[in-house]
Amino acid sequence: MHTIIELFQQYMGTGLIMILYLAALVYGLLREKDPVKRCLFVYMPALLLVLYFQPWLSALFLRFAGDEIYYRILWLLPVTVTIAATCADLVRQAVGCRKVLTGVALALLLCISGNLVYRSPYFHPAENPMHMPSYVVDVCDAIVLPGREVMAVFPEEFLQFVRQYTPYVCMPYGRDTLLEDFNSFHELARLMQANVVDAERLAECAASWGCHYIVLSEEREIDGDLSAYGFPADMKIDGYVIYRNENGNFDLTFDG
Repeated sequence: MHTIIELFQQYMGTGLIMILYLAALVYGLLREKDPVKRCLFVYMPALLLVLYFQPWLSALFLRFAGDEIYYRILWLLPVTVTIAATCADLVRQAVGCRKVLTGVALALLLCISGNLVYRSPYFHPAENPMHMPSYVVDVCDAIVLPGREVMAVFPEEFLQFVRQYTPYVCMPYGRDTLLEDFNSFHELARLMQANVVDAERLAECAASWGCHYIVLSEEREIDGDLSAYGFPADMKIDGYVIYRNENGNFDLTFDG
């Protein structure tokens, strides 16, 4: 039961949005007359919540799938649609100037119900028409080769963007490395995220994964010289150093 409650708290965020959703469920139960809508937006979500808090179901999921999958049960709740429909119905029922006041009040309530998305290190305001951080665009453009793929290992701030920007730059690991349990079994990810980069071990591990490039911030502290282990610095772009595998195969198409 402890795991169930902990995962639910993570899903709730600040908690206000879930309070609004539960209020919208009660509102739908009292006001909605359409049997199909009541089934889809009241009865089924309520049943899902009841099942979610059943310890036997949690034990079954945790044993065979893990808490990450159990957490996703909550994604089935139509939170956004239900709250939006309830707010629209409340505005529709208001008359005169109360309609505007109700709409403004509900909009403000929704605004304060969560956190600004750009507080997360993995989200950034759009800097270009591709909606990608400019450093991702510039670095990928610098290493991509026409008509073939290259493999590169990046700092974690790149991981959610590279494959969205270009299919021609492959990575030995992706956004999964941002999950808590991932780094326990991926040595290359641990080496890239270490406080001090072990140049020798990073070069060996990157080469074993067939990486053509290693990308590191200019500010990263490195123990050793990557060029001494086959990865000389090739160029500097937007505060990042691109190290090129001098033994890498840049002639044949990578099929990893």
